[in-house]
Amino acid sequence: MKNLWNKTTRNKKEKTKIVKKKKPRARTRSREVKDLDMWFSRYIRILYARKDGMVQCVTSKKWFHWAEIQLGHFITRGNYKYRRDPINCYPQCYADNVMKKWNYIEYTFFMIGKYWIDYVEFLKNDKELVKISTAEIKEMIEKYKWLVVEHPLWQEYLEKKW
Repeated sequence: MKNLWNKTTRNKKEKTKIVKKKKPRARTRSREVKDLDMWFSRYIRILYARKDGMVQCVTSKKWFHWAEIQLGHFITRGNYKYRRDPINCYPQCYADNVMKKWNYIEYTFFMIGKYWIDYVEFLKNDKELVKISTAEIKEMIEKYKWLVVEHPLWQEYLEKKW
């Protein structure tokens, strides 16, 4: 005869779960960097936009609304010195920035036309490492956020909710 009094058939007391309130976690550095990148990208795209909100891709020369275009970097984002440098960052369409791997040849021609070849070579060969503190990142977030929020194109964007 089987033992009917096993673990599955015992009468167990119901356990009540105690739900603890989670403490708000401090924002991580990586989250701060993402926020800074987001606000800087919006700033650059709005900066180069016309009054009607249209901005031209620097590599394909096509026109897009500033909210539909991306931020392209001549020197890759991995280089912190130029990651948020307005000289290195310009509006670029998705097709060129992602699908054509930032369309480097056209971007180089654009940069040489905008600046000069010696300066472009300097940018490409500059390997100086730069470390930015978290406090500096927070200050930069506030700066770019303020510049974007005060811009009339941002107000229009919020009204239309692209």
